[in-house]
Amino acid sequence: MKNSSVHTGAAHGDVVCFAGSRHGSVPEAKALVSALASKGASFLVGCALGVDHSFRQALVAYPSCTTVHCAFPDRARQIAHSGFKAVCTVGNAPSAAAALHRRTVGMVADCTALVLFPDNPRTGTWGRGSKPGVSYGNAAA
Repeated sequence: MKNSSVHTGAAHGDVVCFAGSRHGSVPEAKALVSALASKGASFLVGCALGVDHSFRQALVAYPSCTTVHCAFPDRARQIAHSGFKAVCTVGNAPSAAAALHRRTVGMVADCTALVLFPDNPRTGTWGRGSKPGVSYGNAAA
């Protein structure tokens, strides 16, 4: 995230969702989480690799105000063993990609602020599943 500025004006009670590429990482995640937590925010994050993993590592210090949304029951159990509240938010999905998409749509619906990172941090292009108007199965876009 070179040359980026982040507004950390979250108010007490905001639910901040972090989402992004399974191929990216966010070195500034810990600083961003700390700034938002100091303002009373709580957090939603996914169960995938990449951006989700960056934020789960940063949120280790804030397990009581963090919920990890998982697309698969086995991941929810694994995440719960690491000390986070983990919920499986997806029922029967036609594919793994659809389950991940539905999980992200659900997270966005549950938050008051979304911090989204593009698919390829070097080029700024978004992945196919992140583009507006794309849906999988019966998932709402």
